[in-house]
Amino acid sequence: MPGPQQNGTEAISAGHVSMMNDVLISQLSPDVLRGVVRTLLGANHTNASLFTSVTRAYLEAHPPTIPDSSDLFPTPFDASNITQEPTECLKETLREARIRFSAHMLGPALLLLASIPRAMLTSNVFIRDTPGPLRDTLVYAAGDMAQAAQALKESGDRSIGARGALVTLVRDLYYYHQVVQKEQSLRPNDNIFNPLERAVAQTIDTLWFCFPDHSGIPFQEPEYTKMHNIRRTKKALQTTLLGPIKVPRLFYGLWQLSSPAWGTSSLEDITQAMSSLASLGFIAADMADHYADAEILFGNFRNHIMFPSTRPALICATKYCQFAPVPSTETIDREWVLARVQERSNRVKGVVDLLQVHWQHLSDKRYLDVFVHLVQISQRDPDLLRAVGLCNFDTKTMVEICEHLNKTIGQEAGIVSNQVQYSLIDHRPRFGMAQACIKYGVKLVTYGTFCGGFLSDRWVGMDEPSVYKDGFNTSQRKYLDMIKAWGGWELFQELLETLKGIAESHNVSVANVAARWVLDQPETGVVIIGSRLGVTSHDEANLKIDSFRLSDEDMAAIEKILERSRGRQMFEQIGDCGAEYR
Repeated sequence: MPGPQQNGTEAISAGHVSMMNDVLISQLSPDVLRGVVRTLLGANHTNASLFTSVTRAYLEAHPPTIPDSSDLFPTPFDASNITQEPTECLKETLREARIRFSAHMLGPALLLLASIPRAMLTSNVFIRDTPGPLRDTLVYAAGDMAQAAQALKESGDRSIGARGALVTLVRDLYYYHQVVQKEQSLRPNDNIFNPLERAVAQTIDTLWFCFPDHSGIPFQEPEYTKMHNIRRTKKALQTTLLGPIKVPRLFYGLWQLSSPAWGTSSLEDITQAMSSLASLGFIAADMADHYADAEILFGNFRNHIMFPSTRPALICATKYCQFAPVPSTETIDREWVLARVQERSNRVKGVVDLLQVHWQHLSDKRYLDVFVHLVQISQRDPDLLRAVGLCNFDTKTMVEICEHLNKTIGQEAGIVSNQVQYSLIDHRPRFGMAQACIKYGVKLVTYGTFCGGFLSDRWVGMDEPSVYKDGFNTSQRKYLDMIKAWGGWELFQELLETLKGIAESHNVSVANVAARWVLDQPETGVVIIGSRLGVTSHDEANLKIDSFRLSDEDMAAIEKILERSRGRQMFEQIGDCGAEYR
């Protein structure tokens, strides 16, 4: 009998598919079939693993062909034609690359992506910084390159093939970047820019991280020289203390940078969006080690701003996420922990104001040692790390960590925050965590407050959408499921109507009221507002969250709806905060 495959995927066995199911599959529309598959994958982790295994087996049997440069771009290339469309070959190459890095086949994906800057070098492709189909496609490709590089970093694949593919991509991106810089100096009036520039720093960082012994490869992260003069145009946001750090109560979040599914912008557009946010008073950003190149983008921006001397510096809140089990043979000591802090500091190019830790496997109690070392590092070297927080920890474990730190270090030092999902729909923190936060001086840093955009004026009076047909992304599908578990679409509409009335009385939006409700909970320190940098902007509208307070009558009206919801049942069925990720 054949044994399981030895390449890390599950063994694939033949199975019977009934004729009726086969007909059903053939007759469902592609959108509905995708929705059904997503539901199956979300229902069981085994399904997701098997789906990836079967897909990989197919892809391995059908390897991609690296395209010729002349097929990717027309020859001769006309840079003045800003309306030209990407070739079918370019679109197909990007599609094949996305499929492969999503299936964790990173070597082939990186080689496909490397063919793009190589072809741009060969065919003398220079793009003008004017919106157009080809320009926008290449900007999107840079986002793919950043995501593929991050996937390699997280995969643990350190094979010769992966190394060779990454070096190829880094080399071609690096040389194209140098050529573009030369053209810019020779033709300063032609508005030439590098649509792939965003990927350069991320891929070089990945090369150094994954293969630190690659001596003789002369690639260094390019030096960005453009400075951003930040002049605040609005009053400072309301602040709170997270341990020793004074922070605004509104952070902007960079999770959307983790996937091109949210849209992708050029490096210049992203940094300009950060500049606009800082000018409005949004000076604190939340990011993570696995949000693609978010840390690098933030670090480059933070080191190239000119604040007037009276203005505060930007606040960096990032994460260290231990998703994979730490081998039992591995020693978790101060040096082990310090190396992970220094990696974060290197990417953000300076101090980490708040390091939030996600620890996937809670059965490994060595996370207690990690937090002791982190707090001690923050005490001894505040120029490296200023404060330590949690991410997606349940109440029981949060209390355990706080008690352990109190006994080990003392009551004046410890965890300052816990980042969890918190909204009018998912208010699980009210059932136990809120009381523990107040007892131990921990403040919640909350995400999901807008419920994927459902808590907004857009959905007032709208029929329930179809998860199969309405083109939702993963996040929106998750939040729609939350709404159904919370009380259903009819009760949700009653909530929206109530919020709409409150919003009109304060001259704000439904989303503003939803965020204000979370902020007004005593356990809440900060609300994170997702930002699609350079794609869309609601910055001015989000400022209104800080412009009003909910009255007792407002809170009572909202509470009447929440009392009719299944909020407590969600807590009992799904589990405490963070349970859905474990």
